[in-house]
Amino acid sequence: MAEQLGSLASRLVAEFKSDQRDREPLERRMLQDYRMYVSELDPETARRIKKGKSKLYINKARVKTDTVSARLMEILFPQAGDTNWEIRPTPEPQLDAATMQFIAAIRLQYGDAVAEETLQKEAKRRADAMTTVMRDQLAESPDRVAYRATIREVIRSGCIYGMGIHKGPLVDQRTRKVWRLKSMATTAADGRQVQREAWALDQSPAEMRPYFRSVSVWNFYWDMSAKRLKDCRRVWEEYLMSYGDVLDLATQAGFNATAIREYLGKFKDGDATERQYEIALREIGGKNAEAPKLDRFRVLERYGWLRGDELVECGVELGEDPVQQDYFCNVWLLGEKIIKAVRSPIRGVEYPFQIFTISKDESGICGQGIPRLYRHAQLGMNAMYRAMMDNARLSYAPIVGVNKSAFPQTEDSKDLHGGQVLEFDEDRDIRNAIAFFQGQSHTNDYLALLKVFDDAGDELTVPRWVHGDGNVSDAAKTLGGLSMLMSAMSINLAEMVKTFDDDVTVPFITALYFWNMDFNGRADIKGDYNVVALGSTALMAKEVQSQRLLQFLQLVLPNPQLSTMVDLKDILRQIAVAMQIPSSLVFDDATIQANQKQQMVMQAQAEQQSKLETLVNEMNSRGITPDQSLQAMLAQTLQQLSAGPGQAGEQPAASGQGAPMLSEAAA
Repeated sequence: MAEQLGSLASRLVAEFKSDQRDREPLERRMLQDYRMYVSELDPETARRIKKGKSKLYINKARVKTDTVSARLMEILFPQAGDTNWEIRPTPEPQLDAATMQFIAAIRLQYGDAVAEETLQKEAKRRADAMTTVMRDQLAESPDRVAYRATIREVIRSGCIYGMGIHKGPLVDQRTRKVWRLKSMATTAADGRQVQREAWALDQSPAEMRPYFRSVSVWNFYWDMSAKRLKDCRRVWEEYLMSYGDVLDLATQAGFNATAIREYLGKFKDGDATERQYEIALREIGGKNAEAPKLDRFRVLERYGWLRGDELVECGVELGEDPVQQDYFCNVWLLGEKIIKAVRSPIRGVEYPFQIFTISKDESGICGQGIPRLYRHAQLGMNAMYRAMMDNARLSYAPIVGVNKSAFPQTEDSKDLHGGQVLEFDEDRDIRNAIAFFQGQSHTNDYLALLKVFDDAGDELTVPRWVHGDGNVSDAAKTLGGLSMLMSAMSINLAEMVKTFDDDVTVPFITALYFWNMDFNGRADIKGDYNVVALGSTALMAKEVQSQRLLQFLQLVLPNPQLSTMVDLKDILRQIAVAMQIPSSLVFDDATIQANQKQQMVMQAQAEQQSKLETLVNEMNSRGITPDQSLQAMLAQTLQQLSAGPGQAGEQPAASGQGAPMLSEAAA
């Protein structure tokens, strides 16, 4: 058995090394993209630049990359706090047996319509409860990172390298730390025992929770012959662990503690050596040029397919399942030892990875990031910058030629300046001593070429006005023109968001839904649901709805008859939501009514004051000077007239018994 297990481990290690070699060309490409992102010349380009020439590097790739990343995050995770996914019951939902029997009884007694309505309401209630549970699982807490923060790393990686990797959900069993208000016994000043309430950190029993995280593209290997993740025979994640981290694996369920401790006993100082890409990244980061001592272990995690007989070699029980079949499984390797082997951890889920690509590549899983799309425009632009600087160095001042034989020996020819007096023995030496040559400036030509590359970069990625460049075209200088440009740019963003929805949101949220169906103990949230991604829908809805709402408001406001037919408050709230402005800025109904009443009172008081001033002025014009009591009487009379007949002492009618509540009607 041990020999068979060692043979399988050797085959899997050889399999990983083959995938590692196949990924090396892609690693070189990713290093080029990262150098462009961090403003570093490629080694080949740096070698071609001669000594004394300009090495200027203007980095616009980073600005465009960060702009796309920020815009995608803004669309996928709006400030209003809405999710970019939704759980909906299927058209014909299936619930637990007891509920379906209850629905069948309603069908027999009240008919199909009532039964279907009851079934849909119950399925909707459970779907909403499942949504609440999943939102809590995705939220940030002291012991885990929020889904939003994880996705930010995935999108950033996808924008830089062309591939962002998200992993999850997987089963995590951990002790949750919660602050609870507890009654505690304390000793008072007089020595008596008293009970008081105080906050205490409660470590509840271990619970099963889903966990998820981003995966670095440098630690992810896959079957390079596959063009889609689901077509891969296997994928790998490589961990660089310390001695303590590896030792912790021995305490976790499913790991071979004996094999782990034996390996650590042989390699106490680690078994890891630096990869070529790690050396390159260290040099790019300006770290120590000398290779550091890692003192680490490389642990491999493999997700993929194995035959039944290979799983049996690893000690996995197949039960009644046939040996002559492929099974999806999870295998961990430490050196050339298998330390864990299990079948698919979550039923219905194979690869727990979701891969986001900005621009898909038909040659494989990894796509192209913004630096790769912008590469030629960036290289051409920086070549023009360097040539322009070299030309400026040549032409900013005359080149001086000195005839040493004719130049006075007592003077320093390298220290010439205006107003200097040079003494010559012969006048012919004056004419032959110094000559000037003025280099020709081609700055305008270089600037014209720079604009060509700059415009090309805008067409390939995102326009410069999106990331705050004030030098915009005529169309972007007006509100209408800018709106049209933003709508046109949203078409490209919508494609990226749709890709994210299809490749990340739907697979991950579906897997999280499966996780809760499999491991969550709450029966009131389980049912037959569909996962719907809302990212691209939200983008197009916001762009279109905000414009249509504003047009509708402009149609309604000028016409008093139309304005009485619509709810202006609701229109304002909808506009605020579409423009990602907090809808709380629009007052609630009670506040609006109070403001309207106050406005009416102030208007009536202003009218009364105006009428009183008119009467007093009329009396003064006739030579009658009213005293204070007469003015007060006139003001009271005007107030009574403005109130209208029948309003004095009017009380609101008491409300009678209204319609029965829904619960009463149901009873």
